[in-house]
Amino acid sequence: SPVNAIDSSLVEGQLPALNPSQRRYMSIMSTGSPSERSEANEKLIDHAVGTINTMYYDNSGGNNFDTRSFYDKWKALRSYARDGEEGLEKWKETYARRMERERADWVDIGGRGDPVPVDLNGMPERAFETRDNTVESINWLVSTLRDPFSKYLTKEQLFGELEQQSNGLLGLGAIVEPPQISSESTHSESVSVASEKQPLVELGNVDQLRSVSLLSAEDASTLPVVTAVSPNSPAEREGIVVGDRIVAVGPNQFLGSSRDTLLQKLQLDDYKAGPNDYLTIAKPIIQSNTDDSSAWKGNNLIAKEKIVGYKLSRMFVHSPASSSNTGVGAKESQSSPDGNKKVIGGDAVVRYELLTPSDSIFRKLPFEENTSQGGSVGYIRLSRFSRAATAGYINAIEQLEAAGAQSYIIDVRNNYGGIIQEAMLTASTLLRDPHAVLCYTLNSRGGFTPHDGEEYIIDKRYPGYLLSSEPSSVTLEQVKRDDPEFYEDGGASWMPPSAYASLHEQRLTRKIRLASDKVRAEEQESLRAQKKIVILINEGTASAAEVFASSLHDNGRTVALVGSKTYGKGLIQHTFPMPDGGGLRLTVAEYLTPALQHVTKVGNARYDPYTGDLVGGGIRPDVYCSSRQGIPTDVGADLCVGIAFDILEDAEAQE
Repeated sequence: SPVNAIDSSLVEGQLPALNPSQRRYMSIMSTGSPSERSEANEKLIDHAVGTINTMYYDNSGGNNFDTRSFYDKWKALRSYARDGEEGLEKWKETYARRMERERADWVDIGGRGDPVPVDLNGMPERAFETRDNTVESINWLVSTLRDPFSKYLTKEQLFGELEQQSNGLLGLGAIVEPPQISSESTHSESVSVASEKQPLVELGNVDQLRSVSLLSAEDASTLPVVTAVSPNSPAEREGIVVGDRIVAVGPNQFLGSSRDTLLQKLQLDDYKAGPNDYLTIAKPIIQSNTDDSSAWKGNNLIAKEKIVGYKLSRMFVHSPASSSNTGVGAKESQSSPDGNKKVIGGDAVVRYELLTPSDSIFRKLPFEENTSQGGSVGYIRLSRFSRAATAGYINAIEQLEAAGAQSYIIDVRNNYGGIIQEAMLTASTLLRDPHAVLCYTLNSRGGFTPHDGEEYIIDKRYPGYLLSSEPSSVTLEQVKRDDPEFYEDGGASWMPPSAYASLHEQRLTRKIRLASDKVRAEEQESLRAQKKIVILINEGTASAAEVFASSLHDNGRTVALVGSKTYGKGLIQHTFPMPDGGGLRLTVAEYLTPALQHVTKVGNARYDPYTGDLVGGGIRPDVYCSSRQGIPTDVGADLCVGIAFDILEDAEAQE
């Protein structure tokens, strides 16, 4: 799911074996004395606190987290665990005296008032007594970060994640999670139009639920939310998208349930649906206005959007075995209506197909009709980014190029991310300039690092510069000319750009190319040699997939982004191994697009600077096309693919 989309420690589904310190901790838990267990648990929490204070990245710029306040919570928890109420009261007295001294020296800047006291609400008791208490205490400390993507996972939960199948809720391909606890309430930002007409149904009253057609935004806010949709799944074909809410599964409905109850049900699969039951879904009703207060982005008018309620729909629960489509087999040939052989292949990770004008039911393109492959478009769908996906992508390019593809549609709808390095490696194959910036990263230590194509071009798996009439070796040859010292030993001595140098210095010393730089006259010929690309995106495009789309779009490599606004997750997580064999998953960095735009927005950045309306994060498309009616298995019946055909036709006609 998008929550775990970028994670550099659990790569390709492999969990490392327990190390000696982890085995020692587990031995103490099973055979140690009470004092030994207490000491081991205290060290475990202290290890977690040190990791958080050192590595956690707060994308609010310090509004939600500071190391001193967090350590104060740990000291309070430790005093409470060691000496009970008496120890906690002593800590509070010491803390109050310190706060008084700070208030005396406090200089109020910007009307923010006195320093905010530490919040100990919900602090567990006897944190060191048992392992369960220790796990609860770590979870409490992590929850105070108010970051929905950071969590502590026990060894059992880590194994569960790796064994978990990706077929989602009821095998339909929709990944569903409880609503996240947000530090920024958005209830006041939604307008309720349904609460007066359709009051909230009573908890458990399924018969009453069947008569309801609308829910208010407030009523729906506590329902489980769809966070990812698997490509080529029944959920995708039925039009379930990220952001939809699950109201009921058969006779089991979730209205009014607490988050803890939902979490337990979803983790334990504590509900079932019969063969004749329906999945009840709440789809947001989006009010979009383009009036005088709307904002302009280039030549496009950006409409104001607001969730004004939710409309209920019901999906029949088919047997996953009969309705799921995990992809197609390896390369195969079929006949198209015009008698030509079709090229189609791939698997559940990467699917490809050679499209001709006769394939789209929405548009017949006026390309050359006398050539068997005239106007052919290569369609590639990437369901995630991984080593396997990179290999599948390269194979798809080879097959489609051999078949005569003239332009390309790359589909990353419902691609929930994966390994960010693989996304950037894939993007680097399509950019001519090795110094073009793919993205920037910000980390907890103040580092600001540009990541350019050169970083991935020296990778031994780099297949060369693709989708151009220029030789595939031209980009690598430029790296050898520009930075020969990095390539003398095959790239082993390559060093990344400094995280603490200015962009001006990076341009002088590393020749990095900003997205805002103008195209040089000598580059025009290379640009004309490139095959045209349209990228399809939607609400399920998240994390590493957003890196991929923005790196190509901001560098001018795409004709257009087509679809709907992406998920908006520009935060990078890493799972740190813990002394008990578990993992502490923390947000450690944030990426910015080559145009220096945040994908995840917080605070006032979530609002349009001109209209004041909530716009949130994500990447906006150049041409809007909704996926809410479902993404058909037949590519030719896909409206967004038809629109991409039109855009490619227009681009060809303008040359």
